[in-house]
Parts: sequence; structure tokens; C-alpha cells
Amino acid sequence: MMPRFLFPSYTRSTLVQPLVVGLSTLFLIVSDITTSISNQHHASLFGDFSSLILIVLFVAGGWLEAFEFIFVACYIAFNALNMSHSFDMMSFGLSALMVLWLARSWIVPTVLVLLLTGITATAVSTTPSV
Repeated sequence: MMPRFLFPSYTRSTLVQPLVVGLSTLFLIVSDITTSISNQHHASLFGDFSSLILIVLFVAGGWLEAFEFIFVACYIAFNALNMSHSFDMMSFGLSALMVLWLARSWIVPTVLVLLLTGITATAVSTTPSV
């Protein structure tokens, strides 16, 4: 059971969230394919596989709330372990999810996730900004 002060109850839209997730996923897939075709990143089977896992979790999160948390956890873990090449595109998916969380008034979890992803990205960066 989630604490109500962190995760206030809300009425889940059967149209809006799947629509936002579906359009965001379409954008992510097209962007990943375009990036792969134009060779803007180093091809890596493991990087492509981890991106595919994140996209599947993101899509599943559009229908089942538990997958939203799994997506966030995997995004942070993959980022921390430097396992994916396309975190620029996947960060769009994370941002779309954070907008949905803010619409639900899940402000504290949203801020914590954004802080954690920022700290993780800086920690694994080859040139962290000071």
C-alpha cells in the first residue's frame, strides 16, 4: 500500500494516459530508428536490447501503474550502469511519465525521481559539471 501523503488517490483516465503513452512511444521508436539509421551512436546489441526493455516497460506503464515504477527503476539502473546508448530519447519517456505523475499530484515522488536521475547522470558522465 502506497502512503497517501506521497501518492494521493486519483481517478485513472482510460483515454488520456494510454494516448499520451502511445504517442510518446511512437515518438521514441521513430527517434531510435532514425538515430540507428543515421549512425549517430555506436551500435551495440546490448544497448539496443536495454532500450527495447525500457520501451516495453514504458508502454506497459500506460495500462498498469506498477510498470511505471519498474520503468523508472530500470531507467535509473541502466543509466547508472551505462547500459544504453539512447538515454536522450528515453529521457523523453521519463519526462512524459513525470508530467503524468504531476497531473496526479505526485509531486514529492516526481521531484525525487528527477533529482535521482540528475545525480545518476552526473555521476556516470565522463565530464560532470561542477
